[in-house]
Amino acid sequence: MASLQAVAEIRRFLERSRERYYHILKAIALGLDRWSEVKGYLEAKEGIEIDDSTFNTLLKTLVKLGFVERKDGGYLIADPLVAYAVRRKL
Repeated sequence: MASLQAVAEIRRFLERSRERYYHILKAIALGLDRWSEVKGYLEAKEGIEIDDSTFNTLLKTLVKLGFVERKDGGYLIADPLVAYAVRRKL
C-alpha cells in the first residue's frame, strides 16, 4: 500500500532527530500551520523550551527536503499521501 511506503520513507528520513521532525510533521498534519503553533506543539511534546534558531533549522530542513512547504503564510505537508501517513500511521 502506498501509505505504508510513505511511512517507511519518512521513518528512514527521521532516523536523525526523528522525534523532533516527527512532532513537527504531526503538528502540521493536524492543521497547526503557523510557525508559533508548530513550535508550541513541539515544545509541549518535549516538555522543554526550544531555541528559535534550532526550531527554525529543523523546519527549514523539512522545507528544503520537500516534506513541508510554505503557503499563504503558513506551512503544510507537500504531499497529501505523506500527510495522510503522518496523521494515521505514525
